[in-house]
Amino acid sequence: MREKTEVIQIMRHLERLTPQKIARHSAREELPYIEPHSQHVALSALQLYECSTPNPSNTERMQLLLASLGHDVGKNGVEEEILGKPKTLTCTEFGNMQTHTEKTFWLLSRAFKHGDIPNIAASHHEYWNGTGYPQGIEDHNIPRLTRIITIADIWNALTHKRVYQHNFSPPAENFAIMQSLRGTICDPNLLDSFLSLISPTFKS
Repeated sequence: MREKTEVIQIMRHLERLTPQKIARHSAREELPYIEPHSQHVALSALQLYECSTPNPSNTERMQLLLASLGHDVGKNGVEEEILGKPKTLTCTEFGNMQTHTEKTFWLLSRAFKHGDIPNIAASHHEYWNGTGYPQGIEDHNIPRLTRIITIADIWNALTHKRVYQHNFSPPAENFAIMQSLRGTICDPNLLDSFLSLISPTFKS
C-alpha cells in the first residue's frame, strides 16, 4: 500500500489536470498514478454533467473531475488481498472494503483543504433510497455531483474488466441493469439523462 504522503502527492498532481488532458492522454503518459477505472468514471461523469446541467460551471466541472479521479483513492488503505480477490468477499472482507470511502474522505481532506471535493468523492456509495454507505443518506441529501459519479462508477464496473469480473454481459443487458437501478440506487432523473446519453451506442 502507498504511504499517505504519496497519496497526497497524487492529489496535488490531480489539481493540475484538465478534462482535455484526461481525454487526450493515456494513464501511462499523462496520468501515471491514476487507475484507468477512475479515468473512465471521470469521463463518463463529465459527459453526464454536461447533458444534465442547465447552467454548467467551470467550478463544478473541476470539482467533478477531481472527485471522480479521487473517488477510490481510499482503497490504498485496504489490504491488497481483498482488492485483488477474484471471488466473492466475505462479510468481514466486504466491511473492510467499505472503509475505503472514509479513507478517501480522510486523504482528500488533506489534499484539498477547502471545498466539497472530499465529501463529493467519499459519498459515491450513498444510494438514492438510503441503503448505501457510509452514512446511509438518501435522495437530494446526497450531493448532486456525487449522484453523477455513482452512475458513472456503476456503468464502468459493468462495462470494463475488474479482478472479480471475468465475463461481460451483452450491452443491452447492461443497459437493462442500469434501468433497474432507477429510484433505488441511482437518482432517477440523472439516470434517465445517462441512459439517453448512452442509448444510441448500447441499447441494441
